[in-house]
Amino acid sequence: MSLDDSNIEKSLYPSTLFHFTRNYSVLRNILKDKHFKVSYANEKIIGLNAERNFGIPMVSFCDIRLSQLNEHTKKYGHYGLGMSKQWAIDNGLNPVNYLNHNCSVFSYFNGRCQQMNRSLRRISMKEGKDSDTYQIEQKKYRDVINVMRYMKNYEAPLIRKGVVVNKNYRFANESEWRYIPDIRTDIVPIRIVLDDLNPDWKVEANAKLGNHEEAFLKFDYGDIKYIFVKNERMAKAMIKFIMSSFDDDVYPQLISKIFISSQVFDDL
Repeated sequence: MSLDDSNIEKSLYPSTLFHFTRNYSVLRNILKDKHFKVSYANEKIIGLNAERNFGIPMVSFCDIRLSQLNEHTKKYGHYGLGMSKQWAIDNGLNPVNYLNHNCSVFSYFNGRCQQMNRSLRRISMKEGKDSDTYQIEQKKYRDVINVMRYMKNYEAPLIRKGVVVNKNYRFANESEWRYIPDIRTDIVPIRIVLDDLNPDWKVEANAKLGNHEEAFLKFDYGDIKYIFVKNERMAKAMIKFIMSSFDDDVYPQLISKIFISSQVFDDL
């Protein structure tokens, strides 16, 4: 006996991932270029007797329903795209693993990373970084720290432009998914950040991403489900931009996906 769709329980998660920005020009560029550009984000993970502050190259999305997006856009901007979750799965995006800072799991993980890093330094001094032993152990270490790139605190201070805006922000409400370039590329997988209140390190780090192929998360226009703009004036501007920038077989489908974020959320 098989179940038809009407008998299958509705998923708690939508079939769309959302990416928002405060800048209309950024949204235009994403549409025109057909890709999201990876950039370094500052991450701080706090655990029992352990803390890590680092930068990760990524593109971030949220896995929440339209009815929950109002608060999200207040923090991240009213311009954005809703992308097919199947596209996200096909391109290797992955949900974040949220950690309670009072749980010991990160402390154990961090301790093992430190142990492996000390071992690497000893091998480097004794045999050199070109030795087979160093290369093998470095690969093991990178495989382990790759897991950390998909970690985030369940609750922690929210910092914007070097200012703590919420001492106990619940990051888990965002149900974040990330696209992160593979750790075996030439892109630096994790950058040490000594001062989490100083965002200037990102400028140099992002410049070094250059035109590396894996720094671009590509899509087709059929992968887009929603195009969000802030208000009616910007909707008209977006329509004008699309009609002047895209071929006749593309712009009708893009225009049909334009939504005014404030109106949508007011009606939900």
